[in-house]
Amino acid sequence: MFSRIVHLIERISRLTANIVSRSSFYLGVVFATLAGRLNQYPTRQSTPPSESLRTETQVQSLSGFTVLLLAVVVTLVFWATSLQGAGTGTIQFLSIGDSPPERTSEPNLSNIPTLLPGEQQQLHSVGVLVFSMTVGGQDDLFALSTGQVAPTRLTDNPADDRTPAWSPDGQTLAFSSQRDGNWELYTLDINTGNIKRLTFDTVYESAPTWSPDGQWIAYESYADGNLDVYLMKADGTEGPYPVTRSPAADFNPHWTTEPQGRTIAYVSLRSGNADIYLISLDDPNEERAINLTSTSALQEQNPVWSPDGTQIAYSAVENGISLLYIRSVVDLSISPRIVGQGVFPTWSPDGQSLAYVNNRSSTSSHNGDLLVVSPTSDSETPTEAIALPAAVASLAWNATTLPAPQGSLAFAATSPLPDSYQEPLVAPVQDGEQYRMINLSSIVAESPNLSDRVDGSFTALRDEINRGAGWDVLGRLDNVWWPLNRPVEPGQDPKNWHKAGRAFDIVQAYNQGNPAQIELVQEQVGADTYWRLYVRAAIQDGSLGEPLHSLPWDFSSRTSGDVRAYENGGRLKSDIPPGYYVDFTKLASNYGWTRTAADPTWKYNWPGVLYWQYEKHENLDWWDAMLELYPREALEATFYTSTPAPTVIRSPQISTPASATSNPLTPSATQIPPPTQTPGAQGN
Repeated sequence: MFSRIVHLIERISRLTANIVSRSSFYLGVVFATLAGRLNQYPTRQSTPPSESLRTETQVQSLSGFTVLLLAVVVTLVFWATSLQGAGTGTIQFLSIGDSPPERTSEPNLSNIPTLLPGEQQQLHSVGVLVFSMTVGGQDDLFALSTGQVAPTRLTDNPADDRTPAWSPDGQTLAFSSQRDGNWELYTLDINTGNIKRLTFDTVYESAPTWSPDGQWIAYESYADGNLDVYLMKADGTEGPYPVTRSPAADFNPHWTTEPQGRTIAYVSLRSGNADIYLISLDDPNEERAINLTSTSALQEQNPVWSPDGTQIAYSAVENGISLLYIRSVVDLSISPRIVGQGVFPTWSPDGQSLAYVNNRSSTSSHNGDLLVVSPTSDSETPTEAIALPAAVASLAWNATTLPAPQGSLAFAATSPLPDSYQEPLVAPVQDGEQYRMINLSSIVAESPNLSDRVDGSFTALRDEINRGAGWDVLGRLDNVWWPLNRPVEPGQDPKNWHKAGRAFDIVQAYNQGNPAQIELVQEQVGADTYWRLYVRAAIQDGSLGEPLHSLPWDFSSRTSGDVRAYENGGRLKSDIPPGYYVDFTKLASNYGWTRTAADPTWKYNWPGVLYWQYEKHENLDWWDAMLELYPREALEATFYTSTPAPTVIRSPQISTPASATSNPLTPSATQIPPPTQTPGAQGN
């Protein structure tokens, strides 16, 4: 009992210290404001308080609240430890469908530091973290070394470079790239900057991982129209040799780090959802591969071995929260434990910490992701957080040091980062004036007009997806601009961004047919349901797009007679559709266009599904966006007068740019390409 009390006090102290050190500024402002309102202060401060005054205000306003908060924390922690001691999982409320495996620790979801304005961050942990980051619409490789504040750019190519993996000696990076026309494997010598191509196939190849001796590379390949794991010599002189042959997708391999290890972890959909499997190269029989996770309700991803080869870290989403797990591979009876909240985990060289990504770039309030380094056990090691300027993926960590850049490395390191898209204006406005609506004369849609503030980025996105998918996806649209008096359908917000000239709708009919021209993958973000939209490439030879790695959602099953599918608004498809696809959602985000969350009624109300709607807010709220097009009095008369008097509402001025008429790109209404077969795949 005494030890439990000591443990309880220690945890409360650590939690309190974390709150005070990381969140005092924001809590102080919030509760000071709340206290001011409760005390009915006659005036509000127009300038930020001084540091001493802010501290005094925090103490005065938070003293009573802090006592209450600590009492609640003590009660909750004592209850949680009591449940844990009784063998009851304390986060079972997070489960969806059937219950996940019992866990041996409580999740610590508050260990991501809050970055204060102007706070400088640097990597204190030993070694070099590499990752891919999206800059200027392309994915390049970057490295962050001990003591660095900003990452060093390693590659600079108009094509995408992704999935970096360190060789065991820390001298070479393997990665995948489209720089030669389709997805191939390459190596980068960090001493000389030399880049060597390893594969020369027309099919997709990606996600390399090194054998412990550095002699072999395992990777995922779409050979024969199916994702499988293959092996090849690290110098490209031998192979490829298939490791898996299951009709289901097998991908995202990671080779054990144990020096004599002969085991590969990978993700497979053979059980109907994404589970992590272990296969031995000494007994490469897939029937005897071990399903490490075996959870029908979760989709596990990104397995990565600990440096000693005894544990695997991975990610999975529960009720909209992407959690990081660690599981022993030595004793499979030990349940997984949660160590953080994020994606793309990688171990520190000493095995004492995990680095991972907290996806802030998926929200409109942040342009970049947060790189977090957190201890894997209860220790005094502080959690580090580094704000990066863009979206990040595929972390890899090694104890090496980066030499002075040579060759291509020197060129990349000194090359300026591409600027994000800058919106040109057809007609600049003065303060207090409204922006024009621009007529997209080459678009087949009713009222194809967008605000002058966003029409250029739409056109740029249209050109980009046309090049990437090989057909004019945005040449036809279901909806673009809505006038003020247009009623919305059930499940749609009356303050719709179509009315602000900042939204467009993908053609819903593209999700029909066999094969469908678009596929939708459900993604839960907190309490909200989103849809990641993939566009099927017009050319299916590997030169455009990449294979899907997730089971898409089957909306047609709502009317199939399956009661469960009817109640759930559909179900996952039984197989991944074969072929190559382009991630439209990611391309759209490069130009500031974000997908819309489904309405809570989407399961039984089709207009609330909203997978088709993309919006561009630019950190504006809806009202401010509307004020860019309409006078304030017109908006107030429309939205805030219970019985408005008849008012003539001046519609925004609509202009047709000269370029739109002098060089029309008007597509026909049937410009969807016919399905083409992927070489070697059937039913494409």
